[in-house]
Amino acid sequence: MKIAEDLREFIQILEDKGELRRVKAEVDWNLEIGAITRRLMDLKGPAPLFENIKDYPGQSLLACPFGPSKPLLGRLALALGLDRDIHPLEMVRIAQDRLKLVKPVMVADAPCRENILKGDDINVLKFPVPFIHGTDGGRYIGTWCIVITKDKARGWTNWGVYRVMVQNEKIVSMNFEMRAQQHGSQMFERHLENRKEPYEIAIVVGADPISLLAATMSPPESISEVEVAGGLRGAPLKLVKCETVDLEVPASSEVVIEGTIGPDEMWEGPMGEFSGYTGGGKMLLPYVKVSCVMHRNNPVHTLANMGKPWDDCAVTYPVTYGAWVRKLLQEKGLPVKDVFVLPVYGLVVSVTGRGGSGVAHNVIKVLRESKARGYLQYAFIVGDDVDISSLEDVFWCLTTRLHPKYGIHVVPRPGAIGSPLLPNLMPDERENHYSYIAYFDCTWPSDWSEEYLREHTRVIDFERAWPKEIQDKVLRRWKEYKLD
Repeated sequence: MKIAEDLREFIQILEDKGELRRVKAEVDWNLEIGAITRRLMDLKGPAPLFENIKDYPGQSLLACPFGPSKPLLGRLALALGLDRDIHPLEMVRIAQDRLKLVKPVMVADAPCRENILKGDDINVLKFPVPFIHGTDGGRYIGTWCIVITKDKARGWTNWGVYRVMVQNEKIVSMNFEMRAQQHGSQMFERHLENRKEPYEIAIVVGADPISLLAATMSPPESISEVEVAGGLRGAPLKLVKCETVDLEVPASSEVVIEGTIGPDEMWEGPMGEFSGYTGGGKMLLPYVKVSCVMHRNNPVHTLANMGKPWDDCAVTYPVTYGAWVRKLLQEKGLPVKDVFVLPVYGLVVSVTGRGGSGVAHNVIKVLRESKARGYLQYAFIVGDDVDISSLEDVFWCLTTRLHPKYGIHVVPRPGAIGSPLLPNLMPDERENHYSYIAYFDCTWPSDWSEEYLREHTRVIDFERAWPKEIQDKVLRRWKEYKLD
């Protein structure tokens, strides 16, 4: 199946597969769009393309491009060029296989340069920036956007997804958390330590789906997400130079906001976050002085309406984050079969063989020593007979295989990404980006005999408690029973 070259082609793919509806009735950018999209995600309905937005004729907004569907990860599969009914764990494996770096190519001109606004012409509120949640502190132009920064000394460009709130027509706040583990935040902090001039930044709204997925990944330091995007696509990504900053952006971008960011701060937030709660309260955060806006004719904007799972973030991370974690653990020689990310900050790892406390301990040791620790608060290590993409199976495993005394472990988790956004942390932990990881060893102890296991741990389900010939007979006669 074809991978979309830009957002507009992805919209067509979603529509062809019944995963998108065009909303032609007038809708208000002020809260109504947010409420509609939240309701759609609760129903696991199609992605809405709003084509008649109050005060913004000729512009449109695509919400929940990777949001929950039926099947849950259906739209994400289409973004990767896969069948929408593919099993989630197979999607993680395929994404891992594509984690090969492909350098981008530069082009001289691009659709995103159809309109170039500078000086007095700059006004980010000329776009239908939504006021999403009733509890938000402002209008957010960046919810499903790519924030691009560069470490010039090391020749390393970083892409990340950060929330971006509009302060006025020419200033937007950037959710760079100082001391956080995101590479973009680290680049910015190093720049402030060593230089006085403002730091250059570009914000892409309306990227092609592969570029956006690459920006949500967590590759090791010095690996540029633009090369990850090339691997996921299987071809080099086309980039074009910005107008006023020394950065490059995807040529097919709908909107590009260029500017500089310094040490000064403005109040930002609160905002409804991926945790399902209002995240972080009001915070003093750096802001971007916009120097240029480039955009396509009649640009298409994007919105991720974060909140209680499921949302775009909860759907995307099982594959984008899960693929890197699976790669990391397998490269360390651990007997890992599959990895699946649970909302929020949860991770399930299935291991082959008996497992035992040694394997679970080694899995957590590797994760704590990597960037992966920042997105981890709870980890469940289970046997390879569990479908870890099924919350029902994981919960059943937790309540039947986890020993309440010997299976629960808590270890420190320093440098936690997103700590201020989690509701369950102590005030000092939130302030200092410090917390803990609880991991649950749900594997059978390695010193249990095979006889003991046969007697006490045989699974009773359709595939394992009846002979194959009986299973086949029942399936063959199922319609005859008239039980559907």
